[in-house]
Amino acid sequence: ELGQTRRGEQYSILDSMLRLVAPCRAKMAVTARFMATKVSVANVKELRKLTALPMKLCREALQQGNDDVQAAMAWLENNEEARAQRAEGKLAGRETAQGRIEVSVQGSAAALLQINCETDFVARNDEFEQLMTSGSQQLATHLQSVPSSTNLVELTAEELEAVVAGDSTLGAVTKATMATVGENVQLARGAGFHQEGAAFGSYIHAPNGAFGALILATGARGDATTLLNQIAQHVVAMDPTASTPDTTVQTLLETPYVFDTSVTVQQLIEKSAQPSLKLENVLRWER
Repeated sequence: ELGQTRRGEQYSILDSMLRLVAPCRAKMAVTARFMATKVSVANVKELRKLTALPMKLCREALQQGNDDVQAAMAWLENNEEARAQRAEGKLAGRETAQGRIEVSVQGSAAALLQINCETDFVARNDEFEQLMTSGSQQLATHLQSVPSSTNLVELTAEELEAVVAGDSTLGAVTKATMATVGENVQLARGAGFHQEGAAFGSYIHAPNGAFGALILATGARGDATTLLNQIAQHVVAMDPTASTPDTTVQTLLETPYVFDTSVTVQQLIEKSAQPSLKLENVLRWER
């Protein structure tokens, strides 16, 4: 019985080792296949001439097609990166006068994202709206990695393109959307806040998403979202934006509340269930 127990333990250990080794063997097999496929320089040049795609992508296609140009072309037809590259080459430079602004609040961060396109029709279609929704969420998640502060965080064009989007980037996903909708689609700007313990309010003006606002506040007691959303809506309507964040907040507080001009925004806060609420920063965008 003791021998049987030991043999059972040995089989169990061996089975575990095999499970660990199997993925490595599969990866080695794929690597070996690529190494075994020698890609000719002439075919790379020909494929680049036919497709105008980057050399790296042409080499990969030829490896997949066993160094056959026609097989590589067929592989590229179903490759998302290739489709995005071709669409960008055809559509880049065309005017993007339409688009949307979207907002997302994720935990201790909130973001505004603007993406532009050519027509209002595309700005309202499902693929573009999905890009806006997921993109703003990914941007807000990205902002959680920056230092906590009441200051506005504005991303450069390069930083915005590099925002992680699943197993890709926001820039790559945007380019892929160009191939889907058949229009030039461009990341316009991205910004937001990250402040631990803060409360946020937001508003996007429907139905075209041409205006958006974010409010960052501290000192909230419980959920202050409804009140802050109302103030964000007021910000879109009245635009208190001034030369500095402090001046903008002060201007906002002194402004008669757009939906009840008998009180200022400061008095609206004082009369609410959030008397200790302090507005720290405001962001308003107009597309």
